[in-house]
Amino acid sequence: MTVWPLLAIGAAGLQVVRNASQRSLTERLGLWGATYIRFLYGLPFALIWSAVILSLYGPSGSPSWAFLGWVFLGATTQIAGTVALIIAMRTRAFAVTTALLKTEVLGSAVIGMVLIGDRLSAGDWLGASIGTVGVLLMAHVSVDRSALSAAFAGAGSGILFAFTAVGYRAAALAWGGEPWIGAAAALSSTLTLQTLMGGVFMFFHDRVALRGVFSAWRPSLIPGGAGSISSALLLTAFATGPSVAAVKTVQLVDVLIAWAVSRHMFREKVAPWEVAGAALVVIGATAVLL
Repeated sequence: MTVWPLLAIGAAGLQVVRNASQRSLTERLGLWGATYIRFLYGLPFALIWSAVILSLYGPSGSPSWAFLGWVFLGATTQIAGTVALIIAMRTRAFAVTTALLKTEVLGSAVIGMVLIGDRLSAGDWLGASIGTVGVLLMAHVSVDRSALSAAFAGAGSGILFAFTAVGYRAAALAWGGEPWIGAAAALSSTLTLQTLMGGVFMFFHDRVALRGVFSAWRPSLIPGGAGSISSALLLTAFATGPSVAAVKTVQLVDVLIAWAVSRHMFREKVAPWEVAGAALVVIGATAVLL
């Protein structure tokens, strides 16, 4: 049974939970603090996930220099992409920011093809392209300083997360052996590196925010846990799916989930052009699966 589409959809739902809960902590912890909680409080969940997977499948594969290199690429671009995402969320509606982020779909198709030789069918390219057009339509904004800032930050986070996705898939495959084990190893390794790098940066750059991160451990468990399990499902989908772009296109369903969050949590309105864009997003995801 092919499970990667189900893993991608599950990861999409958890990503919306992570983004919404992380946004709510930005005012309290600041930009760097809200970014760091995703890694610090995600690491324990990642280690538990890896232990469970290891107990189910047994030892398989091993680290290599290629694995470590891809882990470094995924870890660093995810940190940068998370910062850009939070900046965008501070200046633009939650649902629209999520849409801007999804420019990563087409970017991951190109980057995956160039860096790791991912092969996409004509349907994959068509679906990714239609989905990207839908995302751009949903992200239509008036031309002012705040809107342009959000647009650049959202699109920038999309490109950075495209590199992250390709790095994660490559790391999981470079581990060798059982794909679920490789994905778990990539997840634990990247979160460990991100926690160490982020901790050192926070210690020298903003110790007040670092203290705030530890004092806010209860609410931080939600974005940390949701983000970690989402990444676990997504990395496994990358390792078992046909390509990064295929997985990312299916994962576009989180745009629709973000709409529901915007309506009920943030009381944000959805414009008509965003509805039209959503239709294209659904068509694009369907084209990949057919």
